[in-house]
Parts: sequence; structure tokens; C-alpha cells
Amino acid sequence: MAEVVAEHEYELRTPDGVLVATKHRRDFADHTKSFFYTRSTGQLGLNSTAPANLPMYRSEQVAAEDWVVIAEGEKAADWLAQNQFPALGTAG
Repeated sequence: MAEVVAEHEYELRTPDGVLVATKHRRDFADHTKSFFYTRSTGQLGLNSTAPANLPMYRSEQVAAEDWVVIAEGEKAADWLAQNQFPALGTAG
């Protein structure tokens, strides 16, 4: 297995801020990546919940915006937000 070069955690919250799950991302030296989820209780996995049924990443931060950019993934949503665009990221 290749060496882990970066790890990120992305909290998936409802628009009113309730933590539902955390998506964990690992980037490897060979340019591959892996993901896993933990529930708000800290338990591993989503307990049969499909990732598509989770809140979008950054939902709690853009709930009051008139418009948002929907990005493919958390990294893209973070980049957009850092550049002053209200953005949501897909979680699955």
C-alpha cells in the first residue's frame, strides 16, 4: 500500500448545523485516494444510509444564500468558498 500523504475530514451537517456524518479522505503517494464515513456518534460507517441521502457538504454555511455553486466534491467546494463563492459539495 502506498504512503498516506494527506488526510482530510469533511463534516456533513444539516442546514441548521446538526452533524449527520463525517467523510474521511486519505490521499496516497501514488495519487490514489480512499474514503470512509463515520456517523455523528463516531461509529464507523453510515448504518445503511446511502451517501446520496446525506446533507451536502457546507449546507449549514450557505442555508441563507440566494444562490450557490454546486461543486463535485468537498475540495472543490472549499476552493470556491475560499474565493468568495457560496458553494455546496456533493458527498458521495
